[in-house]
Amino acid sequence: MIVRETGNWRIELTAAPEEDSPDMSFDWDVDDREEVFAKINDGTWLWFTALVRVIHKPTGTVAGTDSLGACCYESLAQFAEQGGYLRGMVSEAIDEARNHPFWNNIILDSPSGLWEAEVRVVNDPAWYGNGKVFYSKDEAAAYAEDLFIRWGQAVGWRVSEVAS
Repeated sequence: MIVRETGNWRIELTAAPEEDSPDMSFDWDVDDREEVFAKINDGTWLWFTALVRVIHKPTGTVAGTDSLGACCYESLAQFAEQGGYLRGMVSEAIDEARNHPFWNNIILDSPSGLWEAEVRVVNDPAWYGNGKVFYSKDEAAAYAEDLFIRWGQAVGWRVSEVAS
């Protein structure tokens, strides 16, 4: 399990056994298939479903979740380090938490430590984001810089703490 905590919130990443066979998830070259199955069977690689949960620490309430099946990595840490899927999963779980019936009651104390990336475009003083939320300022900054590069009309980027 990998855990990040901010204020009243806990974000957990865990691995659950994947029920489907890798055969059902990939198009295989015969040699690749044998290598992958050998590494899964000898424990070199894990075959799992990644689960993200957003938990309100004071109450223990799971306010948001997301999952991704058919993951094949050396470890849960490797899955997290590669970041791409995990960022999206955390954003989805936080979005779900924001729609939880008691979000407004819990979040009024501010979810300190949750960050969003924003860019500004030519001839417009406003800042725009795409709703993705990050649990570290550094991750948000890396994403903002990437977003800035991808948006052709962007003239600046920033990260800001997610408002309640």
